[in-house]
Amino acid sequence: MPNILIRDIDTKLDKALRISAARHERTREAEIKAILEAAVMKRPKKRELIDVLQDLSCLDDDYDVDELFGRPDSNARN
Repeated sequence: MPNILIRDIDTKLDKALRISAARHERTREAEIKAILEAAVMKRPKKRELIDVLQDLSCLDDDYDVDELFGRPDSNARN
């Protein structure tokens, strides 16, 4: 497994990492690995636009997406 060496870590950062590691009951190395994994490996799930719109609290089941975006009535296009 590859190793990573990070030089010249600020003393305050090192102390914060040690405290965080202790809170999570793991070593400083394990804490750094967890932080890196959370920052780099976990991507947010892509969502469909309709799902995002449905989650908006100001909308109910009767909204018209065309009206919401100020577009002409979709039924009139045909």
